[in-house]
Amino acid sequence: MPRLWLFVTLCFCTGLVQAGVYQCQTADGRTEYRDTPCTSGVQRIYQKSKLPSGTRTKVTRTQEFRPIIGQWCNFATSLSMTGTKDVSQPSLWSFGETQLNVTNSAITILSDFNQQQSFLQVEDTRLGNYHLIMQGADSMVMKGDFGYYFFRRGSCPTANPPK
Repeated sequence: MPRLWLFVTLCFCTGLVQAGVYQCQTADGRTEYRDTPCTSGVQRIYQKSKLPSGTRTKVTRTQEFRPIIGQWCNFATSLSMTGTKDVSQPSLWSFGETQLNVTNSAITILSDFNQQQSFLQVEDTRLGNYHLIMQGADSMVMKGDFGYYFFRRGSCPTANPPK
């Protein structure tokens, strides 16, 4: 019985250590706190720090997401935000107003998509759906069903259409 309690306690503590809180400002002006990225409005991420007790948690990032339009090179993928990046299969993602064209050396996929702030809903299930984690003028990071996707603006040197 003591081993069971130890196991349950360790599982509970592990979940608490990795917690991050998203403060979302919705379009109608309300503030929401969530454990997942915001789907609309302005997002702030609060992370538990290793500061002494009584110290306030600090804001690590504020982001307002803009519509994605143009060509983006998906130059790397990873299972985690800070993990080893796979750069072996770059792909070119061309975002229009409502259409997305993804091309790499093996396949081309054309699909409709809808962006609501940080959330991208893609109709083609082969691509899945995505949350924008970071977005800048020339780079962005998205979290998808299969990990993290790292982008830079422009075309990919080796993302050729399939033959």
